[in-house]
Amino acid sequence: MFVDTPTFVIELLYPRDANYAINHRFLKTQAGAIQTSIYNVLELCGIASYRLTQDELDKLFYGFEERFHTSVLYPQVADDIPSTSFIDDWIAQIYACITRRMHFSDALILEIAESYGLSTLITWNTKHFEGKTAMRVLTPEEYLVERGLIG
Repeated sequence: MFVDTPTFVIELLYPRDANYAINHRFLKTQAGAIQTSIYNVLELCGIASYRLTQDELDKLFYGFEERFHTSVLYPQVADDIPSTSFIDDWIAQIYACITRRMHFSDALILEIAESYGLSTLITWNTKHFEGKTAMRVLTPEEYLVERGLIG
C-alpha cells in the first residue's frame, strides 16, 4: 500500500491531532507493509524544516525508512533509456496526472504510486485523489476498519 505525506506529518509533528491515535495505530500495525515516495519524504522534510534542528532534519531524511518501517519508492528508469527521454516521459506522465485536476505535488506522488502498480493509496486527503486514479483511496481509519483492526 502507498501512504501519503499527511500520515507521517501527524505522527511526527502533531501528537495532539484528533486523528493521532488512529494514525499512530495504522503506522504501527502496518509497519513493513507501507510504501511511500521520495517526493513524500521531501515534502515531509520541507514541512518539518520549520520545527526541527538541522541535525533532527538530517536524521529524518536519512533515517526515514527505518524510523517509519517503510520502503521509499523512486521514479523508475530503465537502464537503456537516455536521461532526456526519461525526463520527457516523466514530464508527460506528471502532466497526464495534472489533467485529472490535481496539484503538481499530488501528481508527482500519484505517478510514482501508479507506476509501481500499487492498488491502495492511504491518505487523510482523500478528496485530492478520489475519482482521479484506479487505486483504492482510503483514510488510515477506513483502512483499519476495513481490516477489522478497529471498531
